[in-house]
Amino acid sequence: MVGVTGRSKTCKTCKRRRIACSLERPSCNTCVKSSRVCEGYQDAPIFILDKHSKTTPPSEQNQSPKPPKSSKEPTTPTPTRDASTNTEVTRLEGTICTKEAYKSLWHLSSPHTRAVYREQILSEFLTNYPQTPSEPQAGSWLALLPTHPTYTAALEASILAVCTAKLGRTHNDESLVKESLKFYVQGLWELQRALWDDKLMYRDETVAACMCLIVYEVAECPDRSIKGWVGHLNGCSRLFQLRGPKSYKSEMAHRLFLTFRQIEIQQAIAERRSTFLSQPEWLSHPWKGHQKHISQQLLDLMAETASLIEFAYQTVGNPELQARPDILLTTILGIVGQSWKLDVKLRAFYRRLEKTTAGPLFWSKLSTKPVDIDESQESANIFPVAYQFPTMTVAHSCMVFWATTSILWSGQKALYDLLAAYKAQLDMLTPPGNGPPNLGFDLSELPSLENRVDVSVLAKNICQSVEFCMNAGPMTPTSAVFPLKVAIETLCADPTCAKELVWAEEIMERIRTGTGVRIIGHLGGKLTDRAFIPG
Repeated sequence: MVGVTGRSKTCKTCKRRRIACSLERPSCNTCVKSSRVCEGYQDAPIFILDKHSKTTPPSEQNQSPKPPKSSKEPTTPTPTRDASTNTEVTRLEGTICTKEAYKSLWHLSSPHTRAVYREQILSEFLTNYPQTPSEPQAGSWLALLPTHPTYTAALEASILAVCTAKLGRTHNDESLVKESLKFYVQGLWELQRALWDDKLMYRDETVAACMCLIVYEVAECPDRSIKGWVGHLNGCSRLFQLRGPKSYKSEMAHRLFLTFRQIEIQQAIAERRSTFLSQPEWLSHPWKGHQKHISQQLLDLMAETASLIEFAYQTVGNPELQARPDILLTTILGIVGQSWKLDVKLRAFYRRLEKTTAGPLFWSKLSTKPVDIDESQESANIFPVAYQFPTMTVAHSCMVFWATTSILWSGQKALYDLLAAYKAQLDMLTPPGNGPPNLGFDLSELPSLENRVDVSVLAKNICQSVEFCMNAGPMTPTSAVFPLKVAIETLCADPTCAKELVWAEEIMERIRTGTGVRIIGHLGGKLTDRAFIPG
């Protein structure tokens, strides 16, 4: 632990009496003249996180004191091995004293003190929770923070909120969790000030602070509602858009953009709206000077899917078009044609992914049941075989591909059913003896859906991939949330997949409790409610 003294120059006695101190040392004249004991000037230290701290075992607390060690022999923490990751993790129980830590951080005049606290707790956070890169060339923007040259007040408060919350949950330290909420509130105020400052508004640090607040909402969800997360995402989206597509040349800015891009496109699909990220300039300019990984090409197709979904819902829900069935059917036919073109693009992406991967994309292996599911439950042995992947990047790409394809195929099936229903309605309205209405097309001439009718196959592929994510690291299961949510919605629509649905819901609950994605429990509805699958 590192002791950080306060900034008051008054002796303790005069400070307690609330009178002026003459500041003489070792005893001030004010106390001497009043025949009082001058208690000195040294404030009680405020302890902050230090990786060289070591907990004194309870068995040694009552033993006689040992001679002090030489200052040349630094004490080191006792590492323990994490069975899930096979890595050594420093035990922190009892080494963090957070009393008045928040107050000290924001009231101490020395910026060096704040930097020491920030660097130590950020280092401990990244050590316990290494960030798995979504792309081999990029990695997580959080990993760049320890070496980032400048910190604004908004970024400092926001990143401390994320780190203290996660470490507090890990070590069952409620005081740290409470401190994280104070940092979060401070981060909100500082971010608001930065957005009103022309010099700070468009800086990378302001964008990073906004992303940190999104991460905090996902992990802690302090309002027990998704509204805070949606509000932060909308504000962050507006900030990215105002900065323009050419503002992401630096490594930090580019990684921030990649992280935001994935979240924004997935949310656009859930809200059935298009996104500015589907515009041509946003598909090319942010990668000037950076290689566009194949996983980003999949996000391009997802952005196109979001635009198609928005157009489809606007068409079907348009009352003017509903009054003109002939025009409505023609418009729906155009949407069907676009969906088939998108299907071709997705299959082409999958072939490119196979070519860029050494060996097979995935293979089967007997499940080792990485999650704690009761053997007596019927859902325990639903998937005896799990999929293995060469890397987590490939696993995530495959799972997102299956999820996107599930959304597209479900939409195609819904459009085909809608066309059939409208045709049947026109047949009923046609007077007897006039023959069938001339629609300008024949439903039998449309391409057959074939295996696309059974979307549950893709959902099962996603479920069989979850075990690999669970074993890949402490934070990697969070990458399975989006595809697993799509799988749950898909399985819910198939009455024959009731057991698989129960299994998937149990896994999602374990991701919520095991990795701290508390926002899953506050989505405002059931996991089976349709957010991604059309319906």
